[in-house]
Amino acid sequence: MEAVCTKREPGFLKGLLLKIKARTAAMSHREKMCSLVIDEMAIKGHLDYNRRTDFIDGLTPDGSKARQAVVFMARAINGKWKQAIGYFLSKTAMPSEEIAIKLKQAVTHLQDAVLTVKCIVCDQRSTNVKAMRLLGASLDINDTSDGSHCVLQNIPLIFDVPHLMKSIRNNLKKHSLHVGEQEVSWKHVEDFFNLDKRSAIRMAPKLTERHIHLPPFSNMRVKLDTQVFSHSVAAGMQTMVMHHKLSEEALHTAKFAEDLDRLFDILNSRSIKGHKMVEKTSWH
Repeated sequence: MEAVCTKREPGFLKGLLLKIKARTAAMSHREKMCSLVIDEMAIKGHLDYNRRTDFIDGLTPDGSKARQAVVFMARAINGKWKQAIGYFLSKTAMPSEEIAIKLKQAVTHLQDAVLTVKCIVCDQRSTNVKAMRLLGASLDINDTSDGSHCVLQNIPLIFDVPHLMKSIRNNLKKHSLHVGEQEVSWKHVEDFFNLDKRSAIRMAPKLTERHIHLPPFSNMRVKLDTQVFSHSVAAGMQTMVMHHKLSEEALHTAKFAEDLDRLFDILNSRSIKGHKMVEKTSWH
């Protein structure tokens, strides 16, 4: 039976969804476009007596102390509104099969509220990846079909962009990447930083030792990643190549940083005219 939030248990917030439906009557077609975001997090196990409902909060449906929470949120694509539409508690990570079922229900609830789900956003944890495959996405790097990253037949899947940016940086620190016939190397970033930090006028003043040699737990900070893959770093590397301080091979890394900067801006924009589109590339 489909879970619906009541006073006693987590689930989809039925009353709130009815209010959303009432609000959509005054929205334009563009304002109704939204993304469905799912996120799972570890929570501290805690039990609390709710006097209003005469119920113990913090328990899973089977009576265990909750250690994980999964939240479903709708977020506007052409507006500034966002709203959690449901949450679920569990003792361990939610199984992929259950995630897939809950995602189907969430999409149905939003469609019933006259909202248009344009994409689903989640991180790349293994349970999410399996759930997306169960919902129809192949996620195969060799699958170039339009539906390879679509779930429920036609809804595009977007893996959480900050996590993707951090994964690219972490992989680039370990291995060189190839974009078509061009090689991208972290060594070029390090060489640029070592030259730039000794300059009287810096071309990338935000770049520090922390960006190049990540201290413990710093690999979780998105800022340390996006400030490396930025326009200022790309322009600085191109300038040093022009003045023969860096090898010409560094131009490939500079272009890669510029492309990532523009892609991040596009996916972080609410306006179709806010950022220029980047040319299509093939990443391996």
